[in-house]
This record gives sequence, structure tokens and C-alpha cells, in this order.
Amino acid sequence: MGIEFARDAAVAHRNAMTNTGGGKPDWINELATFLREQPGVGAVRIDPAAHRVEIATLGAVDLTDLQARLAETIAVVEKQWKERHGGKAPAGFVLRKHGAAAELGRETCETAEKLWLWRDMDWPEMTAESIQEEESEWRELTVLASLCGFFGLCGLVAERIAPDRHWISHGLFLAGIITGGWDAAKDAWPNLRTLKLDIHFLMLAVAAGAMAIGAWGEGVLLLFLFSASGAMEAYALDRTHREVSALLKSSPKRATLLKEDGTETEVDVSELRVGQTVRVRPGGAYPADGDILQGRSASDESTLTGEAAPVEKNAGDPVFSGTINLWGAIDFKVMRLPAESTLQKIIRLIQHAQKLRAPSERFTDKFGPHYTYAVIAGSFLMFLLWWLVFDLPRSPTRRRPARPFTGP
Repeated sequence: MGIEFARDAAVAHRNAMTNTGGGKPDWINELATFLREQPGVGAVRIDPAAHRVEIATLGAVDLTDLQARLAETIAVVEKQWKERHGGKAPAGFVLRKHGAAAELGRETCETAEKLWLWRDMDWPEMTAESIQEEESEWRELTVLASLCGFFGLCGLVAERIAPDRHWISHGLFLAGIITGGWDAAKDAWPNLRTLKLDIHFLMLAVAAGAMAIGAWGEGVLLLFLFSASGAMEAYALDRTHREVSALLKSSPKRATLLKEDGTETEVDVSELRVGQTVRVRPGGAYPADGDILQGRSASDESTLTGEAAPVEKNAGDPVFSGTINLWGAIDFKVMRLPAESTLQKIIRLIQHAQKLRAPSERFTDKFGPHYTYAVIAGSFLMFLLWWLVFDLPRSPTRRRPARPFTGP
């Protein structure tokens, strides 16, 4: 009864934090809610990029229920991790950084922390449904970039055909600037609210400057290149997500478990244990990694190796999760849990590689804001220099009078 009351109170607190904003990133509030619901857990250390999570326990805890609740928490944290990294811990908690990992723990004394027992917990297994939830924006970005290019070309044509009617070309160029800068404006707005400038703001500022000096076509061209590059990047990410989703869909959800008395039982793949015997009929997929006990067949391992040629399988040969048994019934012994199969390891490596940033990307992320401030400051200083020192562009009121002609 007390546990249910504590959980209801934690849920109510989570809803209140969500409705009021809380002033803190949602992933911190999610971890704090998890700690409130689990009195036997003192701290959580999580690194979504490395797919690693640790918990600090004090006393006996139910690891099965803890793992299930932790999986729900990680699913929420992982979605919000990319957008919001910083923040402050709620009252009663302490937020620490350990390299790329973040640790949220209860406020306590150093002696109590020494009594904590840190445990490595399993990262939740990925599913095709969880990947499909992350819808890519590449279609929307492609449409916006295409419209930007279309309006820009129409503006150039109108400028050539009707040079005296500037409102036609300017209207088309303005439509191109709006469509090309729409996504950049959405990305720049959250940073502007916190008085931060980024490369998206710089692109918009340059386009606005081009409009101010009459170079409408150049402004549209700039935003077209910027929006098109964003669409191509989003498409590449979406393609990788679809490939990973296809790998996950290739793994079976049910398995035929062969008991000691020879009877067969249909079970969920998650219920398989190491040492059990599984039967796979022709055309079926292997639900886990194992070694063949009985039977002869061939396997289609193209999902793992990319090779379409069948691989002959005899007694004693290894089989891998997600591969297809082409002909002949096979009985094999499970050597690895489905969550630890070769297929799952490949998928985890792909996901891990996606979240790791290349050195050039990390340099660009650090250099971008400084570059934005430097360009804006340099442009302002050059404007003052040309205007005050060189009197350019010359003002009619400050133009020097021409010297009268006195003859030779």
C-alpha cells in the first residue's frame, strides 16, 4: 500500500513538472521520478551514447521489477538527451558529470554514498517500433528546399522578363527566402530565447542583409544551399534508421522450443534460455545464436554479411539470429540469449556509431557559435570603418563639392 502511494505521488509530481515546465530538462525530472519511485536506489548514472546505465543500490532490491521500470525511464531519457544536455537537479537531488555520462543521485552524506553498491544494468533491447517512432523530417525539408529553389528560379526569370516590375521578382524571392529559411528559423528560435546565436541565425541574418542591399537572388541561393544540405543529411539518417528497422524485423518473435520428451512448444523469443533446444523448420528464421545438434541445411546470412550465397550447415556448425533456414529441419542448442545475439550486437554497433560524433563534427559544434559571433562583430566593425573613415557609401549631405574648372 505504501509503495503504491509513493508511486502515485511520484506520477502526480511528474505531471505537475510537465505542466509547469519545472525549469529543468525533462530527462532530469524523469530520472528524479524514477528515484522517488525506487527507495532502494540511491543514484542513476546513464550514458545514452555508449548505451550504458548503472544504478547505486542500498540493501536488497527486486532487480526484475527494477529493470522493467528502468527500461521505461531510459526510453524517455534517450529521446530527450540530444536536445537538452544541461540543467539543474530538483530539490533533494545532486547532478554530476562523469565524462559523457550524467549521474543523478539523492542528497546525502559521503559516508552513505560509500555504502552504495553500483550495478551495471542491461540497456533496453531495441525494437522496430521504437525506431519507427523517430520520424525523419527529410521529406518536409526536401519540399521546403525544392520550393525555395523553384521560387528563386521564377524570381530570376521575372527579373529578366519584367525588369521594371520589381514587385513581381521581389515577391517570388521573398517566397523563396521564407521557404528556405523556415527550418533554420525553427532551429534558431529556441536559442534566441536564451540569448544564444548559432549558425542558423547567421544564415538568416545574411539573407536579411542581402535583401536590405537589394541582392534578393543571392539571399535565396544561400538559403537554398543551406536547406538542401539539411534535407540530404536528414535523408541519410532516415535511410540508416530504415536499414536498422529492417534488421530488427528480420528477427523472429516466436520460437519452437523442443522439450526433453520430444514435444514442441511455441514460446516468445524473450523466454529462451541458454542450453535449451530449438527447432527451426525450412523457411523459418533462427531466433537466437546457437550450435546445430541435429539436421542438415543451408542458411541465408545476407542480413548479417551481405552475401546472397547460401551457407551450408551441418551438425556442430553455428547458426545466427535473424538468418533464414533455407531447407531441412534444424535442431540447435541456444548458446546466447536473443538480446546478446550477433544481430543485436550489429544493431547496437550501428546505433552507437550514429550517436558518436566525428572529430570534425565536434570541432564544428564548438567552432560554430564562436564563428557566428565573430562574423557578426566583424561585419559591424567593417560597416563602421567604411562609413566613418572612408565615407562609403557617400551621403549626399557629406559629398565633397566639385572643384570649379579654371582652365589650363
